[in-house]
Amino acid sequence: MAKATSEGGGGEGFRVIKSSGAILPDMDKALHLLPLAPNPSAVLKAGPPLERLPMGHPRPDRIAFTSHSSQRSWVASTHFFPAAYPRSHFAATAPPSEAPPAPLASTASQAKEAEREQRKADFETFEDLVSRFSFESYYPPESVEEAKKIAEGLVREDQPPLWGSVQRIVPVDSGSKYGARDARAAGAADAQDDEEGITLILAHANGFHKEIWETFAESLVKAIEAREASSSSSFKPAKIQEIWSVDCINSGDAGALNEPHLGSAFTWLDHPRDLLQFADYYLPRRHLSASKAEGLAEMGPVWPPDTLRRTRRGEGRRGRRIIGVGHSFSAVAMKILNDHVPDLFEGVIILDPVTGPPETLADMPIPMDMPMARSAVARKDVFPSRKEAERSFRSKPFFQAWHPAVLDLHLRFGLRPLSPGRDEVTLCMSKWSEAFAFSMSWMGRFAYPVPLNVAERRSRLHVITMTGSHATNYNFDGKGSPEGATRVRNAIVASVAPDRGSQEAMEGDHLVVQHQPGLLGEKLAEVLCAWQRQAEKEGLTFAKPRL
Repeated sequence: MAKATSEGGGGEGFRVIKSSGAILPDMDKALHLLPLAPNPSAVLKAGPPLERLPMGHPRPDRIAFTSHSSQRSWVASTHFFPAAYPRSHFAATAPPSEAPPAPLASTASQAKEAEREQRKADFETFEDLVSRFSFESYYPPESVEEAKKIAEGLVREDQPPLWGSVQRIVPVDSGSKYGARDARAAGAADAQDDEEGITLILAHANGFHKEIWETFAESLVKAIEAREASSSSSFKPAKIQEIWSVDCINSGDAGALNEPHLGSAFTWLDHPRDLLQFADYYLPRRHLSASKAEGLAEMGPVWPPDTLRRTRRGEGRRGRRIIGVGHSFSAVAMKILNDHVPDLFEGVIILDPVTGPPETLADMPIPMDMPMARSAVARKDVFPSRKEAERSFRSKPFFQAWHPAVLDLHLRFGLRPLSPGRDEVTLCMSKWSEAFAFSMSWMGRFAYPVPLNVAERRSRLHVITMTGSHATNYNFDGKGSPEGATRVRNAIVASVAPDRGSQEAMEGDHLVVQHQPGLLGEKLAEVLCAWQRQAEKEGLTFAKPRL
């Protein structure tokens, strides 16, 4: 991993983490991620353990929302792919790491005194698990050569397999006599004849899941369609052709699949690798459908299988215009990925990233004292029934601030049965996984821009920070400043080629996807249509993906 040195990294006074005495790495250099090694053939042959899913099998296809203006239903389907291999930290999987405690049915209806005792014991367990690994063990490699060497060593450790989960949402003509499953069989996935449609890849904040984006997605689609209907010029607004929403490896369906093998070390440098694994090797190919049922089979991919098949590198991106959108923790992942592979996507939109100038790391607490991590550990994670879980969630001010439709999605997709045949439910993303991720919030600083090879970074980039949020330029004391957020936005925009970056502050709190999905949909429709107009005005074709 990167060598810690007191001579480098980030400015005067930025040398040592005061709380621990750890020497920080030089962050003025390019960030290196571990390369993606081929997943073991035995893993691919066995496939994901689908019996561990909340329903015991993949969810049936369903209509996520309907666009009345275009007479199309947007159909959601769930798919799986092997996660990035190997994981970047030696204790990211169990074995070799010790797995955190499993949720217990006995905690579903505890008395207050028993809850306090359980919480105390959980804090002790969390502190023990997190304290086993030094800051230095999470540092990235210093060079491509070192990254390859580390990856080769981790492959020899024979880490257990982890699986990713994605949701695909595509439009199907509402007038078709085919249902969602029949549409899959007919290959009628994309009822659009527009080859310039956009493919969105969405990545959620820590603690949530891929379905949390659906209310936003509906708003975005309808906002773009409204612009198209009201346009009196020859300009064509951006058009959404398909949406892929990705679970983090420890959340949602992926969290349920991987629970037995998730270790007690979580690095923020693996999420961008999972996104790269999906985009480069498991995004299904596009081609002419063989079926022409009811005239629906235009240019578009045949409906993918439940477990996605590996393609040649970059083949799935051929013919697609891909825009990545990341929120919070995943905004960091999208920024790191955009820096690591600058021409991977046509554009990237990052929402309220958890990052800031590296020198702020000097004042960070040790991971076990991160406030959000401790809040996650203290969270009730087992409920006597789904009805009781819903009552509990709706009674909390935290959830009362959410858009009702988003909360409904969270209650539907963020919980799973504790075990088959029992009434108790627990969180799809365990409180331990959420806490481990929050405890590593300092790793968001690796997304802070290093202005290297700026002219080569031609993908469009838009960064939004929220005026009521302290996530951007977060100083680990619960405080931030508008000036600090502006500094971060300006630095991010300056990290891409001139005229390719833009930024703004948006009114609202950090959880904009949960609180303001409608307003966010309008905002991103504005951004995407502006990008479309700029490209047409310049007489340019959109950037082709790297193959």
